[in-house]
Amino acid sequence: MNEHLRGSRAVLPGFEARPGLGKLAEGWKDRLVYLVVDAEEQPGLSAVLVRPDAIVAWVGSGVFDEAEFVGAVSSWPGAS
Repeated sequence: MNEHLRGSRAVLPGFEARPGLGKLAEGWKDRLVYLVVDAEEQPGLSAVLVRPDAIVAWVGSGVFDEAEFVGAVSSWPGAS
């Protein structure tokens, strides 16, 4: 994760393989990196949008809310 944050793009680690999230992330591939990661502990999170300055801009938990994700990702890296 640290390696990916050194660039100028946000990082979107997904803790579950969610094709819908990956497909949406493609729209911002010039501004964020989408990773499917395997974490030992997942405290109810499905994905987290982390800005390059390591600030968490969005947290996905439970049922994926596409509108919520689009709102968050549009407000920080800009609209695709």
